[in-house]
Amino acid sequence: MNENKDTDSKESGEYEDDFEKDLEWLINEKEIDPSKIEKELRKQLEKKREKLKREEEQRKIEEEKQKKKENDMVFKAWLQKKREKVLEMRRLQRAKQIEDMNSRQEDRDPQKAFRLWLKKKHEEQMKERKSEEVRKQEECLFFLKGTEGREKAFKQWLRRKRIEKIAEQQAVEERARQLRLEARRSKHLQNYLYNMSEARSFRFADHYN
Repeated sequence: MNENKDTDSKESGEYEDDFEKDLEWLINEKEIDPSKIEKELRKQLEKKREKLKREEEQRKIEEEKQKKKENDMVFKAWLQKKREKVLEMRRLQRAKQIEDMNSRQEDRDPQKAFRLWLKKKHEEQMKERKSEEVRKQEECLFFLKGTEGREKAFKQWLRRKRIEKIAEQQAVEERARQLRLEARRSKHLQNYLYNMSEARSFRFADHYN
């Protein structure tokens, strides 16, 4: 902006120098009224200044349009990533619910397991609705607050993303722990069934003999 001001001042100074030279030459002409010449030259100078002013205003308008376009592109990319993140989190949560229910169904009453599943399903739906409401509110704030609001919303999203990443890592670690427990439980169950089968075979052979 300072460069533009310097340029405008320089150009204005050049026009004023030209004005002084032209005025001096015209005044020396005997048949020309100096007052009329001065008035005409000032009129021309004012026109040139108005032209420079319009050009500067147009340049500012173009810069604002370009800045708005770039901000819109950044916001759309951010919004798309956030939507993908939400969908991925929902998918992981649903998969975890199904796996947890399957891994524990052998130790539960079927009706109790079904009621628990319904409860979790309801909680998941409530979380999804809340996430959707937050997303809509953020979009509204983005378009209402302008550039400053967009930058603030983007910084808030970055903070939430870091928090979500930490939560996701913790969920992965918890899932790995559950898988290890499930593997040990499955192995114990197989050993138990195998021992039961061997005992039954032994009793049958002893009874037959």
